[in-house]
Amino acid sequence: MSTPFSLEDAMRSLEEIERYFQQPTMNLEEAIAKHKEALGIAKEVIAYLKSAETSLEKLSVKELLAEGAGDELAE
Repeated sequence: MSTPFSLEDAMRSLEEIERYFQQPTMNLEEAIAKHKEALGIAKEVIAYLKSAETSLEKLSVKELLAEGAGDELAE
């Protein structure tokens, strides 16, 4: 079973990877692996934010409809 996505954990992981790349010396193979890891995390963050945006848009529409603005939107 996988753990639920945590934006805070994802950002922490990206910050750790960033610190790795700030080192004066690094192993090329490890750097490539870290880069791939960062890309995977970034994709998860983008998906999470898109989902959150969609949820907020749905809530906004429901709120407008509940306030009676639905009639105005239908026109």
